[in-house]
Amino acid sequence: MDYKLLENAPLFKDVPPEEINVMLQCLGTEERDYDKGETIFHAGDVIHNIGLVLTGRVQIENDDVWGNKSVMESVGPGFAFAESYACLPGEPLMVSAIAAEPSHILFLDTGRVLTTCPSACTHHNRLIQNLLYISSQKNLNPYCAQMRSTGSVRLKRRLRPTSVRVFRAEP
Repeated sequence: MDYKLLENAPLFKDVPPEEINVMLQCLGTEERDYDKGETIFHAGDVIHNIGLVLTGRVQIENDDVWGNKSVMESVGPGFAFAESYACLPGEPLMVSAIAAEPSHILFLDTGRVLTTCPSACTHHNRLIQNLLYISSQKNLNPYCAQMRSTGSVRLKRRLRPTSVRVFRAEP
């Protein structure tokens, strides 16, 4: 396993390099290889693992009712995928994860990630914080991109004061 890659992966940000191996054992990780075009997760699956690309590339794809395929996201080495669905027990995937090229994937069991171990490891808490940060970033990016691309200055002015009021503390 490429521990240098994991040291630089957003999911393991601020986790001391010497603790990564111990952490992976604690989390009960699993590694698997996929050929180009092979499905990692199918739409409709209920999953319990977060995928982390070690090598290769994974595409998150959506198939509409007419059979058209849209690539929603492309994930390369060091980046996680399917974390939002893995954290929602019983929620079926609305997208598929496909190996866009030969890929080596590390799977992390979400139950073990979200439940701190008896020793309450600081690295475990850091992992949970990083996971929340990654998920928040992915959820906010489409909204922020839409706001940046909206050509109407008038619409931006109308939306901006509303969102400021939501977060403003009452005196």
